[in-house]
This record gives sequence, C-alpha cells and structure tokens, in this order.
Amino acid sequence: MFGADEVSLSVDKDTKSATGSAAVKARDTDVSSSQKSFRGAVLSAVYSDMREQETRSKNFVVSGLAVDTNVEDKEIVEILCEKELQIKPDIKSCRRLGKNISGKVQPILVSICTKEQASKITSSARKLRKSENTLVRDRVFINPDLTKAQAAAAYELRCKRRQAQVWKTGRHTDSQTSDAQTPLPMLTENSRLRPCAPEFTTAAP
Repeated sequence: MFGADEVSLSVDKDTKSATGSAAVKARDTDVSSSQKSFRGAVLSAVYSDMREQETRSKNFVVSGLAVDTNVEDKEIVEILCEKELQIKPDIKSCRRLGKNISGKVQPILVSICTKEQASKITSSARKLRKSENTLVRDRVFINPDLTKAQAAAAYELRCKRRQAQVWKTGRHTDSQTSDAQTPLPMLTENSRLRPCAPEFTTAAP
C-alpha cells in the first residue's frame, strides 16, 4: 500500500508533467503562428509588387521635355514617338511627376493601353541618340516606369557595367560631365520639343 506522501508526490509529478507539455505545445503554437504570419507577409509583399509591376508595365517615363503652354503634354509625347520612333502611341493619360519647382522640369509619366506597346517604345528609345534634332539627341530620354526594387536592381547593373568599362579602358567615361557644363542652345519659335536642363534628365541605361 502507498502512503499519503507517496500519492501526493505522484500527483505533483503528473501535474508538472501536464503543465510542461501544455507549455511546450503553447510555445510551438506561437512559433507556428509567427512563421505563418511571416510567410503571409512575404507573400502579400510579393503579390503587391507583382501587381505594381503589371500596372507600371503599361507606362513609360519621358525626361527632358519642358512644359509648352501652347501644346498639351500628350500631344508633345505623340509627336516625339511618331517622329523619332515611328510609333503612334495609344496614350491614356500623361502627368508630370514631382513638384513644380521654378527652374526645374518634371518628367512625364505616360500611361498607354498595352504593355506590349510600352515595351516597344522603351526598347526603341535608343533611336533618340541618333535623332537629327540635337536637342532630342542630347537631352530627351525614355525609360520604363520601374518599381523601387526594379530601379535599385537596374542601378546596380549600370554600376557594374560602368565598373567593367573602367577596368577595360583604364579610365572613367562620364559623358554627362561635359553636358552639365554646356549651356542649352536657343530654341526656335516653331520647336515643340523643348528639353529641360541636363541635370533633370533620366540617365541613359
């Protein structure tokens, strides 16, 4: 026969064992919930970025075109694309990015109907560097509308390319240094493509 003290010790051990198991299960549940919450946050961020990329894929950004009070931005962009790229864009909307600051020219965010046409325009943008119009050739750039992550990746890639070029040639090739020191040429009265100062243009990829 067991004495009263032995029975009490047995009950205490069973109680402690049950309490310990419950604590372990609670801890495992908390860890599992945290992991699920983290995975959910990551998936949400990924899907959000994918949706943003899908929306931005139908846009492009034009840098270097100053405001013309006589002509809407949409018409200026259409003229630029048709004359320089031989593409007639199906433009939905145009708007200037950033704040309107005296002496500075805002880039134009252009939204069109399909991402295929947007991709075609940005891929053809290199033709601007061969334009017969020196203002367009030296000052106007067309780039994709990138997310922050895409822009950071693109910048890193450009840095690597420039570094490789430096190692290859043995000297730095900064084509924009001379541009920044050169004043803008005078515009003619009939010119609709009015570039901004070079420091506000988007760097060529």
